[in-house]
Order: sequence, then C-alpha cells, then structure tokens
Amino acid sequence: MSWLATVGEWPRRPMKALLGKKFHVRNVAVPLWSLLLPLPIILFAAGQAVGPVIAGAITGSTGLTVEQSIVVTAAEFRDYPPALVYSISPRDDQLRVINTDNPNNVVDTESSVTITLASFTVLGGTGIAINPVTSQVYALLKLQGQAGRELVTINPDTGVATAVGDTGDRFSGLAFNGAGVLYAVTGDGAGVPETLYTLSLVNGSPTFVMTLGNGNDGEALAFNPDDDLLYHTSGEGIPNVNEIYEQVDPVLLTTNQITLLGQDYAEATAMGFLGNDEFYLADLGRRLYRINTEGVVAFVGVIDHDTKGLAPFGLAHVDDALVVLNDEGTSFTAGVETHVGDTFMLILTLDNLSDADANAMLELEVPNDIDIGAQDTGSVHETLVGKNTHLLQVENSLTEGQLRLIISPTDDSVPGFKTIKGKIIQITG
Repeated sequence: MSWLATVGEWPRRPMKALLGKKFHVRNVAVPLWSLLLPLPIILFAAGQAVGPVIAGAITGSTGLTVEQSIVVTAAEFRDYPPALVYSISPRDDQLRVINTDNPNNVVDTESSVTITLASFTVLGGTGIAINPVTSQVYALLKLQGQAGRELVTINPDTGVATAVGDTGDRFSGLAFNGAGVLYAVTGDGAGVPETLYTLSLVNGSPTFVMTLGNGNDGEALAFNPDDDLLYHTSGEGIPNVNEIYEQVDPVLLTTNQITLLGQDYAEATAMGFLGNDEFYLADLGRRLYRINTEGVVAFVGVIDHDTKGLAPFGLAHVDDALVVLNDEGTSFTAGVETHVGDTFMLILTLDNLSDADANAMLELEVPNDIDIGAQDTGSVHETLVGKNTHLLQVENSLTEGQLRLIISPTDDSVPGFKTIKGKIIQITG
C-alpha cells in the first residue's frame, strides 16, 4: 500500500510560492510573507540554527536563509483515551493500577506495589499526578509522625519513593499543568483549608495562588491542557448548592461555577484528566465517573478500594498503524485503520536543534472524514491558525516536548485505512 512507503523529502517549492501561501487566522487570510517580515531581526537575535536548510536566500536579503531547527524525532500511535490509571489510597501504602475498561461496571485493580520511603512509615496517599514534561510520578504521602503531607516521586515499577519535601499542611489533591508546574489544593482539615497553591519540585514548599472555598467537604483537582484551566470539585449534598464543580483560572485568579448535570456523585475524592475535555472522578462511595467540562457526569463503575488520587496513563500501542518519518524529520506519513467510534492519539516528539526558541507551521493533509484535535506538552506550544494548520513554538530547553494529535473518524466515515501526512515549515529562526 502506498502509505507504507518510506517518505522522501517534500518537494521544494519556489520561495515566491512559499511566501505567497496564506494561512487563516480567525477566518482572515494571512500571507506567509507577512509572518516573515521581521525574519532578519529575529534570525540575527535568535542564534544560529543547526538543522537542514529548507529554503535558499530570501530575495532582498543577501545570504539570509531559513533553516529547519524544529524536527520530529519520534512518532507513534496510541489508543485514546487511556484505560489504565494509577490510584493512590488514603488508607494504605499501595500504589495501584486500575483498569477502567472492565465490563459489568467493575473497576478492578490490575496490579499494585507497596510504596516505601526510607526512614518513614507510609500510612496512605492524598494525591497523585504525572509530570507531563518528565513523565515522573509525583504523590502526596501521609507519613507516621508528620502532620504535613510529604511530596515525593515514586518509581511505579518498584514503589520506591524519593522525598521532595514536607509541604507543611494537609494537601488533598495534585495537578500538573502542561509546562510542569505542580498545583495542589488543601483539604478541609488543613491549617489553611480549601486553598490553591503551587508546590516546589525542589523541596515541596507551597506558594499561595488563591483561596477557593466553594463547596463544603472534600477537595479534588485536575488540569485540562485543552483550555489551560484547572477544574475543582468540592462538597457533598445538593448538586450545585453544597456540591460545587468549577473552572479555576490560576493566571487571572478567577473561578467559574459549572452546572452539574446527569448522575449525582457523593463527595468527590479524586480527579484525573482523561482527554477530550473529560476527567475521571472518584467519590467516597468507591464509584468512578466521567465528568466533562460542561458538567455532564456519567457512571463508569465501582472501584475495589478507596482512592484519593487518580492519574491516567495507560495508552496502548495501536496494532494496525504505522508512521514513517523522512530523513530530516521535517515530514511524516501516518496510516491507521479506523472504524466509527475509534479514537487514536498520534504522538509527535519534537526537538529544537537551535540555541533559541523557534517557530514553525505544521501543515496536515487529512481525509475529509477524519477529525483532528491537538494537545501540546512540555517545551511545545501549539495554536490552531487554520483548518489542519498549526503554529508551533518549540522552546530551546532540555525538556522534551510533544504534539499529540487526537484522531477520530466522523459519523459518516467509511471504515478502512486512513492516511495522514504532515510537514513542518520553518517560519523564523
């Protein structure tokens, strides 16, 4: 099949045609030359790129070239959304992997390891989250003889924890944003209850962000990379009165209450981002739900233990799929077999080969019966500027960055192999 063939270099287009290409920003056609007007200044200040040259000298700028410093270093398909979730309990020292895809409304423990921390007795955990930049698992532990929760990293294969530091209070939920900033919310039994902080990844010390306070008992927190907002649940009782679900903007320091719809849960104990504007939510009744950003709640199943932290991670490899990169890492061809109802994640790991932040356009060729969304993590920042056209900024940093393309067929899609092509066009040095 043609999509299985190795992708060669994309044909070079004349610079005149390249500069004349238009992108649509909020329905306004923007020619690429207008984006490149500040290019001589940017290239001079940005440092020297070291990737392959993709265009010759620009007319009127003797010797000036646009060099490709943003490249794709790896690509793979994964199932989406994740079915496997790390769970931590306030009542024991186990780190569990639970499977949310079990039949008959049962959420079973797939495996577990004992959490150990040198010189301490672990009584339980009150939060867990995965750093999207480093993929490290972080948790809040209840330790014998210590009032404040201990922030730790955990090796999920062995359960061995490494201390980061004493947070100094009773925190009850964790959530990383896309840049690796760790947010935490204090519980109702804390010295300063129902308050949002950031936690230092060096020593666990908290920095005040804002007071929350809506809802009564119970606090849970999750971050949505689709809109860069935190989502907070608190309370038990009458939905939207005692039981509150809200957006939290940690930059503007504002909250926006969301009306709860669908099934009613008891006091929420944990949340974890699932994808496509959805979260997992666990409650005191050992029940697991899915809740979206519009407040719609749907029952998933009964969990076999108490949980105080959920961190989805299990993205299985897709068998009927293949991705091929060209030698320079500037283009790819991806093929996957789809059926209506399927959703996949194409994960592109991006690297910046220059010594400064760099920008590029990612142009995708997508079949008409395929919808694509995007999530950015780590050093990658993405903005949709037109249908299937994404503006990328990749920081010059040592942290890994990914662009995750969420692929799903439309309702009228014909089952079969679908081919998606992409190419990166550097627009600044």
